Amino acid sequence: ANAQRFIEETAERLFQEVFDASDKTLHIEPLKILGGYRRQLVLRQWFKTLRQKMPPETVIERISAEIVDADPGHYPALPLRGGAVRRYRNKLYWLAADGGIDCSAQFRWPVARDVLPLPGNGSLQCVVSAAPGIDPELWGRSSITVCYRHGGERIRLPGRAGTHALKDLYQERGIPPWERERMPLVFIGERLAAVGGHWLSADFHRQGGDANVQLRWRKADD
Repeated sequence: ANAQRFIEETAERLFQEVFDASDKTLHIEPLKILGGYRRQLVLRQWFKTLRQKMPPETVIERISAEIVDADPGHYPALPLRGGAVRRYRNKLYWLAADGGIDCSAQFRWPVARDVLPLPGNGSLQCVVSAAPGIDPELWGRSSITVCYRHGGERIRLPGRAGTHALKDLYQERGIPPWERERMPLVFIGERLAAVGGHWLSADFHRQGGDANVQLRWRKADD
C-alpha cells in the first residue's frame, strides 16, 4: 500500500510540473527530459485527469516514442478510441472525437441572452465587468451575429497599427490548426468585433467605465 501511494504521489508531482490546466495539455520539453518510466507515469496521470479510458502500455509507449519524441516541426497524431493525441509546437493535446461543426452556420445573438449555445462547439458567454471591453449600451442596441472563419478576415487591435489577418494572429498566439476552424467570430453589424475570447477589435474596445462587455468562448470539452 505504501509503495502504491508513493507511486501515485510521484506521478501527481511530475504531472503538475508539465501540465497546463488552462487547456489541459502537456508541455513537451519538460516531458522529454523525463525518463521512460516517469514519462509513462505522467502520460497515465494525464489520461486519468482527462477522465479518458486508460490506454494499454503499448499505446502509452507509442505516444512517448512517436509523438513526444517526434522531431521539431513535425506534428504527428495518434488516433485512439474516443479521440486522438496530437502534438502542436511544444504541447501535447487530447482531442475528443465529435461530429464536427457546420462551418457555414451563422447565429444571431439576442442581446438579452448572456449565453449563446454553439451546436457541437460549446458556447459564447457575455460577461460584464470593469475590465476593458465593449460599451454595454452599444452592445445592447446592436445586431450581433456569430459565424466561423471563411478566410481573409482581418481585425484592428488596440495599441497596434494597421489591420491583422486572423491567420497571422493564430500563428502568433500558437493556436492549433484544428481549433482555428472552430473559433467563433463575433460581428457587430457588419464589422468583426471579436475573435473567440482572444481578441477584441480596436473599433469596439473601450478602456475605463464601470462596466464593459467581455466575451468568453467555453469550448465543448471544457
